Amino acid sequence: MKKFSLFLAAMLTVTIFGGCSGNQSSHSDEKEIYMCVSEYLYKTVETIAQVYKEEHPGVTIRLEMLSEEQEDEAKLKQMKTDIMSGKGPDLFILQARGAEADDKNFLFPNVSKAIESGVFCSLDDFLKKDKNWEAINIPEAILKAGTYNGRQYILPITIDLPMFVQEETDKVDVSEEKTLMDCMKVIQESGNKKALNEIDSYYLTSRLQLMESALDYEEQEVLFDKGKYVELANCLTSISLQIAEQQGNESSELSQHSGTSFFVNSSFEEENLDYQVLPTAMGKRTACVQSYGAVSSNAKEKETSYDFLRFFLDTERQGGNTTKYPDSPIVAGTDYPVNRDGFESYLNEKPAKEKVLSCFDCIEECVFLSQASRAAGEQLLEVRNRIIGGESPYSEKELKIFADEMYKKYEMILKE
Repeated sequence: MKKFSLFLAAMLTVTIFGGCSGNQSSHSDEKEIYMCVSEYLYKTVETIAQVYKEEHPGVTIRLEMLSEEQEDEAKLKQMKTDIMSGKGPDLFILQARGAEADDKNFLFPNVSKAIESGVFCSLDDFLKKDKNWEAINIPEAILKAGTYNGRQYILPITIDLPMFVQEETDKVDVSEEKTLMDCMKVIQESGNKKALNEIDSYYLTSRLQLMESALDYEEQEVLFDKGKYVELANCLTSISLQIAEQQGNESSELSQHSGTSFFVNSSFEEENLDYQVLPTAMGKRTACVQSYGAVSSNAKEKETSYDFLRFFLDTERQGGNTTKYPDSPIVAGTDYPVNRDGFESYLNEKPAKEKVLSCFDCIEECVFLSQASRAAGEQLLEVRNRIIGGESPYSEKELKIFADEMYKKYEMILKE
């Protein structure tokens, strides 16, 4: 990462001559956007690019697919070299770090650090001049994930928002609880076995996000709370012990929908389900960025690149359900649109529509997951699996050691 930071610093020298806010287009009527796209998003971007070109015949779009598989590491390194030399893409539309992060190579493994290092162009001037921007209904809490020192550098495209899903007739209401630990305690005290299994499913599938937000890049401050980490681990231990005692009865047969969008989307078609967004251990109802777009500081076609990115975020593209997009081209079954109107269009006449939109409206913050987010989540999973596997729980002393280790990981990220 230190080597990557060095080339980013070198790249800033290049950008001094180009600037970041003006229109850097050529004098020709023909404009080309050179776009770097994650393999995961390539088909979606290709579809939308075709429509954009039909509406903007003077624009050519050159797509380059970037695989994040380990065996394609050489291509990734070459792309970083191109960025350093000013030959890189005008526009990036990329997948953010998620549950599979350890098995992937990301062009920008820490997006927040990339913003801080000057890789991306500020979008503020374009947003101010864009008469169509006000029609794009993206909550401020989501947009803030792409800001640094009050300026917008990245536009989130899709997010993940873990939801706690129960049967309407047999639910435990934890909507007023302040932290995830409070929610867990209420569920345990309720004696509701279905809710107990759903909260188990929730933290099993959402474990990477349970301690967010843990970093403040602008203030260079670690927000990760070691005491809350230990408290959360103790709550997980208590619930896992309770579930272990129930093994062999109906609890193992209960339907589980809760957690990240991958597990929740399929339930949108079902009747009589309740959806709640739980706060994290840090006390906020938090989404995380799944994919995002950013204009390069070195882009030759900054304004046109921004225009395509904004086009990507329009309600029609985000929601689908039109003649051009019979299905949402954005949502691949595991993400949610950031445009609320697009999300509403995507949900259309699904039974869960109003309840899910209410969950969307609960979002208090949105973050990019870091390397340490995964480490913290995997350690919490081990707390659970140890008990389910029949072993004795971790001691308080061991949990405090884990908390110290996690804190140091977050400190290292800020120092990179």
